[in-house]
Amino acid sequence: MPLSDLSQWATIAEALAVIVTLLLLIRQLGIANDANRGNALIGVMQTLQDKETRKARGILMSIQKPNLADWSQEEIEAAELACHGYDLVGIMAKNRLIRAAPIASEWRDSIIKCWKNAHPLTEYRRKNWQADYWDDFETLYKLALKAEEESRK
Repeated sequence: MPLSDLSQWATIAEALAVIVTLLLLIRQLGIANDANRGNALIGVMQTLQDKETRKARGILMSIQKPNLADWSQEEIEAAELACHGYDLVGIMAKNRLIRAAPIASEWRDSIIKCWKNAHPLTEYRRKNWQADYWDDFETLYKLALKAEEESRK
């Protein structure tokens, strides 16, 4: 076999080795990304299951006052904590650290009730602070509504 043929085969072998190496690297990156998402999801679950956060959601879901002026300081603080928790989930989903759909589906009752009951506070914050206040919680709420509709089919 002439030297030029050996050189061509060596070049082909090197190219194949590079391709295989790249494929393995892509797979490893995918595995690392899955691990990061898993860790992020664990963090979200710890936040949502925290004793104070659960208590805050319970208080928020029990509020039946459409006028924010009638809310107690405890109710406002509880609503803020509950809404911040769900907004954090929405932010992480928006940045693709976690998938929002499973959380929206599994937590839909709480998400929907919290969003609806927090409406007076949300409107106040959007009017007086910034127009997109808790917008990622709102996105999560819309996903929860979709999940609720699908569960009724």
